[in-house]
Amino acid sequence: MKSTFYSAARGLFAAILATAPLASATPAPRSLLPGPLPLPASGFSTCDSAFAVFPDTFLGFCCGDRATDAVFFSLTLPPGSTGQLSVLFTASAMVNIDMAAYETCGAGPVAVSQSSTNAESITYANVSGLTQEIRFEVYNAIDTGTCHNFTLEVRAGLSGLCSGDDSFEPNNSCATATPISAGITDGFSAVNQNPDYFGIVVPAGETVNFTTLHYSDFPMFLELYGPGCNFMGAAQTQPGASSLDRGFVTWTNSGTIASAIFVAVIHSTNEPNCQNYSVQVVFGCGTGDDDALEPNDTCTAAILLNLGPLDNRRVLRSPAGTRNDDYWQAQVRVDESITVAVDYTARFTDLNLELYDLAQPGCGDPSTGALLAVGEETINGQVVRFKNNSASNLDVALRVTAPGQPALCVEYDLLVGISGDLSFAGTVCQGVTNSTGTDADLFVQGTNRVALNNVTLACSDLPVQSFGYFLTSRGFGFVPGPGGSVGNLCIAGGPVSRYSRPGEIQTSGSGSQVSLVIDLNDTPDVGQVVSIVPGETRLFQYWYRDSVMGSPVSNFSSAAFTVFR
Repeated sequence: MKSTFYSAARGLFAAILATAPLASATPAPRSLLPGPLPLPASGFSTCDSAFAVFPDTFLGFCCGDRATDAVFFSLTLPPGSTGQLSVLFTASAMVNIDMAAYETCGAGPVAVSQSSTNAESITYANVSGLTQEIRFEVYNAIDTGTCHNFTLEVRAGLSGLCSGDDSFEPNNSCATATPISAGITDGFSAVNQNPDYFGIVVPAGETVNFTTLHYSDFPMFLELYGPGCNFMGAAQTQPGASSLDRGFVTWTNSGTIASAIFVAVIHSTNEPNCQNYSVQVVFGCGTGDDDALEPNDTCTAAILLNLGPLDNRRVLRSPAGTRNDDYWQAQVRVDESITVAVDYTARFTDLNLELYDLAQPGCGDPSTGALLAVGEETINGQVVRFKNNSASNLDVALRVTAPGQPALCVEYDLLVGISGDLSFAGTVCQGVTNSTGTDADLFVQGTNRVALNNVTLACSDLPVQSFGYFLTSRGFGFVPGPGGSVGNLCIAGGPVSRYSRPGEIQTSGSGSQVSLVIDLNDTPDVGQVVSIVPGETRLFQYWYRDSVMGSPVSNFSSAAFTVFR
């Protein structure tokens, strides 16, 4: 079926070369960057619950003692392919991270890496003739009782270890170009002096962005050809934020009918080896395709942020590299903290968060004293936190920026929270007034370090003799008055689970507060128990009983979120 499709599609591109631009072609679907990397259904502290990874560089992980705080990753390798996992860390007298690889959970390791340097690496070649899922264990060889940060680098299909050309051949000319549509496609290999051609149908008035991703073993080049296979320009791959290189070309169809263009991916003529790579095609990211909230490209044009989510925003970069950052503003009161998390697809692009004092000269310039805080890497993107310790309220500006080429179009989501103390969680919505004359407030106390497993959920300003329980989910979603409640559910952006097991249901008794110490490795999750993992975003809220004019009702507290580390 696959060969039949490509054969027919290549015939279509050959016809395009011999005729005018395609007038009756079906427009390619409009596509934006896909959502953030999905979180695992459970923790990945065991071989059976390993976190699936793909070729990229991941930050924000930490590991501890092998017996209790190891981290497992899984990598799927097709027959004949080779994969490599490496961890980078800062070694010390208390930190010595090691690795092991397993073909089967429960069996002994097939490879180990136990040096005393700042890096460990295991390479595995699948010679079985079948697709294999290899598990890699990362742990600290010294039991310190704490979690130690490391960076994970995954190479599989993108490494320079390939041994020959790919199954998409022959695609060495415009006439035999491999058709490609919106999205990410893996599994390509470029061989010396054997270029790969790709054909893309671009609707009238649409902009297409073509990006390659590969490891920095050898340089690669991209050449752009028009509808008649006429040469229109070239680009060399550029270093990304990690050891990954990215190549990038863009083209806008200014005509009135759909047209086909071609991109050639060329391996360096100075190297005999082949180079594996992936391709991403994105439509709808031309220089005039920014989001509806533009212009917000400077501190003075910053748009007010509200609590909760801000979805489907976009950062643009012109083909020449001119930045078009997004700026947002908020007020942080005395002794309050602000937490902002950004989610985006980090595989082909990078985004950074920077927080500035809006009133200071140099706002937007990270080299000045106006900079207050910068984002920390998470599995999903970045999170930035700041507490106002000054004597007056502070207006801050959040800069969302794509730090390097290519990043012509990056879609992202923001989640904004404010807390009244040093809590690592931020409030995303307020509660509705209850019979006490005020609304119930939820607090998340302890630490967001998963390895320490020290989190307490608390709720204040409750009616006396009120029963209730805490709720958790992975996403913000606003549902007014669910089930006839006088309050609002604010964490309905994902499946909502209850801390209502034996010993977890709460009562305020003669007071007005409740609290629950939760176990991050025993988190309810839609009928099952899961572990919260580093980099995971969690939201919490409290549901409780109340009485209005003698009639029983229910209500909800404020809701808060935190990004665990």
